Amino acid sequence: MITGWLSGEDCPDCGGPLLDISTGPRLLVLACPGCGYSITWQATDPDDITDPDHMPPAQRLLHVLADRQRWHTALALARARASGQTASPELSATGRAA
Repeated sequence: MITGWLSGEDCPDCGGPLLDISTGPRLLVLACPGCGYSITWQATDPDDITDPDHMPPAQRLLHVLADRQRWHTALALARARASGQTASPELSATGRAA
């Protein structure tokens, strides 16, 4: 069953669009018609606390915030290296000590 196109240039192999070819609500199956690449994700019900992949909203938010902090630190270090400064984790994104 073809359910519709997703955004263009999503295929990591050829850069083409990925087609949603899912046949049920529990699996998301994406395939590239150009090169044959496909990937499958198992859908989780956010309200099913017995699902081992379930994460409460507060815990999910903490994971998102931790990821953002890591990205922010990595960006600050990359900017410091690019400008020739000594890379330090305490360095803010503006190049000044926090």
